[in-house]
Amino acid sequence: MELELSRHLFQCQDIDARVRTEAEQWLLQAVQHAGFCRAALNLIMNRDPAALPAAITFKNKCKKDWEDENNAADPKYKIARDERDFVKTHLVRAMIEADAPVQRQLSETLAIIAESDFPAEWPQLLPELIAHISSPDYHKVRAVLQCCNTMFKPYRYRSKSDALWTQIKYVLVNFSQPLLETMQRVLADLTTTKTQDELLDLLRYVANIFLSLSSQDIPEQFEERLNDWMSGFVGLVSIVTPTTPAPRSASREEDMAVAGTPLELLQGVIIAVWTLYASKYESEFRAHIPTCVQCIWALLVSSSDAAPRNEAVVAPALQFLAVVIRAPWHRTLFSAPGQLEALAQHVILPNLRLSPADQDQFTVDPVEYVRKDSEGADQQTRRRLTCDLVRAIKVQFQNEITDILGKAVATLMQEYAISPATGWVSKDAAMYVVVALSVQGHTVAQGATQIADNIDVAQFYNQHVLTELTAEPMADFPILKADAIKFVIIFRSHLPVQQCRDLIPTLTRHLASPSFVVHSYAATAIERLLALPNIITRPTLQPHLSSLLTALFSALDHDESEENDYIMKAIMRVLHVGAADVQPFLDALLHKLTSTLVRVASNPRNPMFNHYLFECVAVLIRNTCIDRHDLVPTFQDAVIPPFKTMLRAQESCSEFGPYVFQILCQLLRYTGQALPPVFESMFPSVLAPPLWDSPGNVHALTLLIREYLAKPAFVSTLCAGDVGRGWLDGILGIFQKLIASKLNDKYGIQLLTSLVRTVPWDVLQPSFKQILVLLFTRAQQSMTAQFGRSLCVFLSEMVCVRGLPTLWKEIEALQVGLAVTSLSKLLLSHVGSVVDHLERKTVAVALVHAVGPQSIEVVLSAGPAGERFWADALDKLVDLLEIISGGADVATAADPAESILSQLEEAGGYSASYNRLAFASAPAKDPFPNTDVVQMFTQALAEASRLRPGKLQSVMGTHLPPARCVRIQEICSGHLVQLA
Repeated sequence: MELELSRHLFQCQDIDARVRTEAEQWLLQAVQHAGFCRAALNLIMNRDPAALPAAITFKNKCKKDWEDENNAADPKYKIARDERDFVKTHLVRAMIEADAPVQRQLSETLAIIAESDFPAEWPQLLPELIAHISSPDYHKVRAVLQCCNTMFKPYRYRSKSDALWTQIKYVLVNFSQPLLETMQRVLADLTTTKTQDELLDLLRYVANIFLSLSSQDIPEQFEERLNDWMSGFVGLVSIVTPTTPAPRSASREEDMAVAGTPLELLQGVIIAVWTLYASKYESEFRAHIPTCVQCIWALLVSSSDAAPRNEAVVAPALQFLAVVIRAPWHRTLFSAPGQLEALAQHVILPNLRLSPADQDQFTVDPVEYVRKDSEGADQQTRRRLTCDLVRAIKVQFQNEITDILGKAVATLMQEYAISPATGWVSKDAAMYVVVALSVQGHTVAQGATQIADNIDVAQFYNQHVLTELTAEPMADFPILKADAIKFVIIFRSHLPVQQCRDLIPTLTRHLASPSFVVHSYAATAIERLLALPNIITRPTLQPHLSSLLTALFSALDHDESEENDYIMKAIMRVLHVGAADVQPFLDALLHKLTSTLVRVASNPRNPMFNHYLFECVAVLIRNTCIDRHDLVPTFQDAVIPPFKTMLRAQESCSEFGPYVFQILCQLLRYTGQALPPVFESMFPSVLAPPLWDSPGNVHALTLLIREYLAKPAFVSTLCAGDVGRGWLDGILGIFQKLIASKLNDKYGIQLLTSLVRTVPWDVLQPSFKQILVLLFTRAQQSMTAQFGRSLCVFLSEMVCVRGLPTLWKEIEALQVGLAVTSLSKLLLSHVGSVVDHLERKTVAVALVHAVGPQSIEVVLSAGPAGERFWADALDKLVDLLEIISGGADVATAADPAESILSQLEEAGGYSASYNRLAFASAPAKDPFPNTDVVQMFTQALAEASRLRPGKLQSVMGTHLPPARCVRIQEICSGHLVQLA
């Protein structure tokens, strides 16, 4: 197979499209065959010319198929055991001996396999790596360190657990000493070799590994040798090389992309280590902090020209100083006369000042400028970190630093006043100093949540920010315009209401700015102002609605803004706040949105733009069709054609599927009781297996089928004739597929719940025995917390809809005596895991039925086991009633849109798997809206006791603690109920 594989890997790069396509198709088939991993690894070890593409394909195969399939009922490995053993036997040697490009791929592959198998299934891995780390060949050492760095980096962000710490401890016991010896050996060679950059890269891997292994807790192996480690680290950070600003030339754009020299990158990692130890292990590290501060001070002073290549050092250095200066016991390090002035002059002001690289990026790469600088961005820029440092200094030196930087602001504004043409950079810096001094708390939703009392933000805004926003011509000093708009974004929660409203026409004008940054910030400011509750309401927005929508859609015509997600998000917010007031513009809006859908369908580039585009469609449907069901066909005619185009491209671009199905679900929701012909003809496609093979589609498709099942006309079709039976069998087939998956089992049970709620029992009952077999088999073979919780809710739904006697009878038909044991294990034992308030209410109502008169005879007919079940159900029910009656189970706001949007922003935006549309989501419905569960319980218990006088109190006394029996009597007495 090796020769064929090598030939086809080469053909995948052929200039002839036909040859290339045939080779790619062959490769797609080959990776599924047994022996592929063995063949690919043999090619690599034999240094075949196709080794690099073989390594990439091999890595992708392992990434996809190394772990067991996501099949809970029948877990198995796609890669056979003997092939897995072959890979683990030869992979380290192949990686060590490979050329650098192949080595990188194999290092990542090894980390993928280790994630699953190390150390339990791969005990020889670490000893084999350690055996090579002492090699005199630094190429091999690099391979080991690179691999270990990739393997151990997940330790930084994993949740604490005994299993994780056991693994880390195993690594430390065996690897900490060889790692230290490697650092010392490389340091000794550093001054005697000409290949310093290569050795510095090795040391960076060492420092990164040290950081990863220290992230959960301070290792005793490192603590015992901390002086040796810090001696090496301090020596490396103490190397201060002169820095000069890079020349502004044609190569400037290339220079901006440079992350830093090998020494700077190494120093950045070491400083990150110091920051970790200063924040988490302060007592163990305290003795080293003064030396570290001195080293960092020297670096920051030398880097104050803000050359981009120093970013790797400056960012972690600022973080370290912020951590140290907050602690009162380090106050003396910064309290010497002139120390704070020097800190302001050499560190704070230079790093708040706009650098030449920032100015270039504003023009040359504005998309990246906005991404780094926007609110909620996760990238730690110089300016953001310097603002954090100022806030940290204020903890110990509030008055002093405010006075020092306040004078600096006055000086900067004076420089601007003397010569705006050249001093605009000073005003830019002054705005950032004010932000750094003023903001004491900040969230994405509100901007600045708390501002300093001793800074007059309102005065600065009125004198210097508002004048910039309204200055003519609008195109002058675009960076200052962007700064002013960002100032509004940050302090929006503290501006007077009328001032916020007056800003809308001003910001609308800035949407016409040719600067990408300015019109993107203007769109963001509009969106954030509209998101503030009760500030700009529908009536106050209405006069500006037409001009604002026109300006926003026109802004999409700017260069680089064709798919500007900031603008599309603002359009979404305007449509949301405008609500029904947008109906006069409905035709124009639909035309704009659908034409954009058609365009992005052919060439999707910006996932966030696409997300907000679909949100716009969803909010327009919601605001229009919720009261005007007659307009649903208008939307169907507009959106379904581009949706069909997107679904045809599902195989090559799967991101649109989840959005399309959510919008279809929303449209179907607003059609009333009938089932439109377009949806009826579409349903067989919804059942198509390829759609369900895409993980992102599963949730949305489940919602869509449940919406179908909510239509009486569809259920009638389902219950009649061969077509309906085929559709029902298709839904049950999907249910079977989904519950076999640990990831998707909850969606399968949601489908089953909808079937139980809507399909007549005489239609569903013939299939119910097989349904129970599938559920019980899955529970027996692979019970998980998610599946247990979902199954508990489903069984409760079944009891509520069909009654416990019906469910009991169906289970007993499988095996006599199975009902009481299965319901105890699968229903009662998982009651405590149900946390959703509506699901908890459903479970409570089901337990009321279980202990009530409808079920008492069938339950007690099971003898002592039935009595135990009844008492346990009563015990669980009382716990639920305490939660419900105590007010701890109150539903959240009916409209989930805002919380969904907040979750999207907090999660960092688009996810490749599934993105829920805020405005396509329906509020969860209470299946028992007018039911007082506590009252229902007391009445049911009283009726059951009258059917069996004295019996139930006897069962309670036998199986429940006295305190619990007293509590039950108290609940009944509180509702004027007495038990017989």
